[in-house]
Amino acid sequence: MRGVKLYPPIGWYPDEPRVLPTFQAAEALGVPVLIHMGRVAPHPGLRSKFARPLCLEDVGLACPSLKLIIGHFGVPWQWEAFDIACGFPNFFFDLTTSGSLDTALLRHVVEYPSLGLRRIVLGTDGSGRDNLARARATLGRLRAAGFTGPELDAIAHDNALPILAEPAASGG
Repeated sequence: MRGVKLYPPIGWYPDEPRVLPTFQAAEALGVPVLIHMGRVAPHPGLRSKFARPLCLEDVGLACPSLKLIIGHFGVPWQWEAFDIACGFPNFFFDLTTSGSLDTALLRHVVEYPSLGLRRIVLGTDGSGRDNLARARATLGRLRAAGFTGPELDAIAHDNALPILAEPAASGG
């Protein structure tokens, strides 16, 4: 994996000027940024308020070719994440949702003209030992919601390749 993971809930907003050089460096290097968005578990040192997808708008405007993966699809602000990503073609949605998988919204992403299936990537929030089981469970929920085999392949594998600047898979 090549990229940067950022975790704003430790006490900073993604659109703060002091953070912009990190995004600019990732953009210049062509590496993706996975950024934690959404609610965090109760913890004395973490705050969900720093992880609102709305804070990504200025990042997208300042770094228009940055590949940014919105962690956890921004849950519980997934519609906010949806609206922000509509304006930035290199913003993607990670399905690490800790159990809050809005399959109707995912179908809407797939069918929405300025978004599409290519914007959805599979992630897990496991401990390392259980990542594959969590990925299988997420794909099972998507299958039960009517996602097709080719759509699941795209979400589980193919969509990540251009984000990582890897050649596309051949032969399906």
